[in-house]
This record gives sequence, structure tokens and C-alpha cells, in this order.
Amino acid sequence: MAIFFKENVCKINGCTHIGDLAQLFYPEATETRHAVRKFRKTLSSNAILMKKLEKVGFNLEDEDLTPLQQEIMIKTLGNVLISFKMKVESSTEVSTT
Repeated sequence: MAIFFKENVCKINGCTHIGDLAQLFYPEATETRHAVRKFRKTLSSNAILMKKLEKVGFNLEDEDLTPLQQEIMIKTLGNVLISFKMKVESSTEVSTT
């Protein structure tokens, strides 16, 4: 079993807070903590994903995710659909010719 020193990985490669990734997966959540709760339930309900994550030093209480942990999550759960709102002016006409 490999020993990971998460603090060193985060200092070198940078980590993402679980809340940031959770909000991308659950943009409808009204608060970050709600998104995190849903995200952790999603992770814990997927035994194959949890085995992969545990091999790279992840446990459900972790707040920071290494780039490798994020990659495993996204590859297993699917790409995150990032949505945004665009304001469109109704008076603007676009010509296609």
C-alpha cells in the first residue's frame, strides 16, 4: 500500500476544496454544505469509486481533493456540466446573411 503525504501534494500541485467540486456537480444546491452532503453521498454509494479513491489516500471526511482524486471522480462519475446564465438583449438582432 502506498503512503501519500497529502499536504506535500497540495503544496506542489494544488488541491481543490470538495465544496468547489460538489457545487459543479450539484449547482441547484442552495448552499455549499448541501452540495457537499449530496456529493459525499454520491461518492459513498459507489463502491468501485470509493476503492479507487481509497487507493490514492481519500476518505469521506477529506476537505481538500488532490488533482488525482478529482480526476478519478470525474472519470468515474462523468464530466461536470458547467452551466451559466447569459443575458440576452431582446432588442439586439443578429443577421445570419
